[in-house]
Amino acid sequence: MTVVLPPEVFDAILDWVPAPEWDREAWDPKAAGVDILVCAMVCRAWLPRARHLAFSSIRYRCSYDEHPSQDPLAAILAHPLCTFRDHVRDFHLIGHGADHYCGLSWSCVPLLQQLTRLRLEDQWVGGHRDFDCLMAPPFGEKIDTLEMYHCGFSLPGQLLPLISRCRRLRSLALRQLLLPGWYDEYPVTEAPLDCAVPAGLEELVISYDIPMTSMSTLLRWFSPSSVGVTRIHRLDLVTIFSKTAPDSAHLVHLAELSLSSLALGFINSSDSSDAADAFCAATDFSTLTRLEVIEFRIYGLKRSRTDRHLQVQHIPSVLRSLRSEKTRIVRLYLNFMTEPEDLLVLDFEAIAASLSRDNYRNLEQFVVSPFQDSILSDSSRMQRLLDELLGSRLKGTLQTVCSP
Repeated sequence: MTVVLPPEVFDAILDWVPAPEWDREAWDPKAAGVDILVCAMVCRAWLPRARHLAFSSIRYRCSYDEHPSQDPLAAILAHPLCTFRDHVRDFHLIGHGADHYCGLSWSCVPLLQQLTRLRLEDQWVGGHRDFDCLMAPPFGEKIDTLEMYHCGFSLPGQLLPLISRCRRLRSLALRQLLLPGWYDEYPVTEAPLDCAVPAGLEELVISYDIPMTSMSTLLRWFSPSSVGVTRIHRLDLVTIFSKTAPDSAHLVHLAELSLSSLALGFINSSDSSDAADAFCAATDFSTLTRLEVIEFRIYGLKRSRTDRHLQVQHIPSVLRSLRSEKTRIVRLYLNFMTEPEDLLVLDFEAIAASLSRDNYRNLEQFVVSPFQDSILSDSSRMQRLLDELLGSRLKGTLQTVCSP
């Protein structure tokens, strides 16, 4: 007797088969997960699910050709017989910065009508023609995750309309953006603020090397008119300048009713103006009653300026000020530590005293994480140092994890 299994059983089996990671510059079929491609050729019944799994995520590098006539992937996607176009959900487009023209590759994006996650890396939008190519309909209709890393925009009116076009956006990450039209010598009012912020935005990351004036403009654009309007529950502001501290504090205040995860990091622009001082003076941490995760990123420890740094002056006081009984995780990321004694710059006795309060009785993890190139990247060595500084209650929650 022949037994016919439901198609859902085969779908569940295929879901466990490794899928390829497409990279036009370096793709090894054996290492990329060729098994799912073999499954696609077993029978017609397996083809739709196997094709969906094989092409749901594509990582694509733009061509090095300085004078391309067309983009190969865009030509394939535009062909009427293309069979995988509607299966792509995650598209990672990698360029080569301002030195290479990648505008033709952007024409791939509007062709992917089922796209829900878009990642742009090392891309440069050179003018109106490039921007119009990227924004061609139906771009943005289903995108819920947008990430931009080391991208540049030649005109100040390009970034915010691009974000606003993604009306279903839930997660946005902006890292190392180059926005030359928003430098300090230009009036901030030149940046367009009339575009609507996606109403469903829940996660916002703004970090690393974004010009100060641009940061202020972005923060003001993301700030609604009243408390409770924003739905942001994860907020990463790990490069706060002295001049952007008030806008950062205002955004935290507006998100306080929904905020469950907050990451903070500070860049001191001068010896006399401390970003951490300005931010903490303007922020009432006691109102963050739903906060579950608090993260501090500490940059450039210098013992000669320990009295000016967040790690000495503010971390214990911030932890004391928090009144959320839901706090489960406290993280310290330590960057550029050069000597073992740098660890002692952090007042762990005061930190331990703050975390011993009743509002941290649900604490599950206290994570201390140096970077791999740090002299403290030996986690066992750092664990021994911390065991001497922390009380018995915190030792049970301590984790030392080296960041890549």
